[in-house]
Amino acid sequence: MFDIVLELLRALVLLGILIFILYVDKGIEHGRRGWLFIKLGFLLILFGAFVDITDNFPSLNVAIVIGDTPIQAFLEKVVGYLGGFALLAVGFWLWLPSVQKMGRVQHDLDENRRTFEEDVMRRTVVLEQEVENRRTVEAALRQAEERRKLLYENAPIGIAHGLIGGSLVERNEEFPRMLGYESSQELAQAAHGDNRFIWHNKQALQEVIALLRTEDRVTGIEVQLNHKDGSIVWVRLDFTTLEDEEGTKYYFYGFAVDITDRKLAEQLKEDVDRIVKHDLKSPVIGVVNACMVALMDDSIQGETRELFEVIQQKGRKVLSLIGLSLTLYKMEAGTYEYNPEKLDFMGVVRKVSEDQSRTAQNKNVTVQVLLDGITPDESASLSIMGNGLLFESLLANLLTNAIEASHPDKPVSIDIRSGDEVTIAITNTGAVPEDVRDTLFEKYATSGKYLGTGLGAYSASLTAKAVGGSVAMETSDENDNTTITVRLPGKLP
Repeated sequence: MFDIVLELLRALVLLGILIFILYVDKGIEHGRRGWLFIKLGFLLILFGAFVDITDNFPSLNVAIVIGDTPIQAFLEKVVGYLGGFALLAVGFWLWLPSVQKMGRVQHDLDENRRTFEEDVMRRTVVLEQEVENRRTVEAALRQAEERRKLLYENAPIGIAHGLIGGSLVERNEEFPRMLGYESSQELAQAAHGDNRFIWHNKQALQEVIALLRTEDRVTGIEVQLNHKDGSIVWVRLDFTTLEDEEGTKYYFYGFAVDITDRKLAEQLKEDVDRIVKHDLKSPVIGVVNACMVALMDDSIQGETRELFEVIQQKGRKVLSLIGLSLTLYKMEAGTYEYNPEKLDFMGVVRKVSEDQSRTAQNKNVTVQVLLDGITPDESASLSIMGNGLLFESLLANLLTNAIEASHPDKPVSIDIRSGDEVTIAITNTGAVPEDVRDTLFEKYATSGKYLGTGLGAYSASLTAKAVGGSVAMETSDENDNTTITVRLPGKLP
């Protein structure tokens, strides 16, 4: 009886195994052929186990195939157990390599997944860094754009940029305000798509466009633009241009400054100068002509004749100075064109010394002239390129200042050195007051002179620079003297 229980228990275990195999059968994707042999093998072994149970019941021998018969033994031992184990062996032989391959594949998948996760983590860190960098760059760009807008919109000058010869992209608010418009929108509406309408002279616009297409920078262009009220606005324009990949200039940034007040002041000054010159010249010419007529009378002799000659000479000098004033104005404006001619510089020095002789006599001051360290005679000459009237005015201003600043009974020297440049050193006693030493050659710089205008030294410096020379001052409290050194181009062509 105990054998029957054990054999039944064995059969039940095998049945459970077979049921489990059939249950997991749907999940088996690899090695299906081997798995089929395994299922058949367990089925045959289960068959052999059930047949083995029947040999415990002799009454079943009549069935031949069960009970304790040779056929039962064949079915149990050969078909059941031997066939089952053979099929299991074949099944495992076919199925186990698939399991091993699946193991390797799973291992590879695990490795790839781990590598992928590491790559994802590494890439995530990189992306986070890139995102942070992008946020930093975007913040910097926003700050830069805010600063640009602050500077652009609050600039005290008009700014515009756009395509060369094409449409404007943007202009700041100062630009329309300069032309009398409240905003860029109002100016754009007035333009009706044609930005040329603000140009008073369309030819000037074409000339500017031509320059922009050839130059990297265009500066100092003075043009007339139309104001909203119909008046003219003088504007100074400065441009910078950009090139495309082919080197063609296609874009510009323009900066506009309203110079209308300066232009009106210049025009007023020119008008006043012309009026003054006309009003001054007429009476002076009358005086000069009257002297000329008087000197034609041989009965006028002695001091009276000398007086008429002096008046005539000074009148002509005034006429020359009136003409010179316009030249000095052009020097200040930077529009003077210097055209030197060959002249005798010593002749200019003698004339200036003679003109200042009365001033020197009034202070009991002697004027000493040296040429290359030697006192020249009346025939001495020094040929250089220059403008006689300008040089005469320059020396007269400096010599007058030296005589007036010198101590009485003391000499004033004019030391002339020739060469590739002519050096004139005018030395007088007395030091320049400290309050004007740094500004001596600036306009209206004067100290302690009765009726002094502060224009003599300024005019001399302006003239020297205009002809390509220079003026410098050295003064000494210890030696109680002052030297003004003038350097002029002296080489003949």
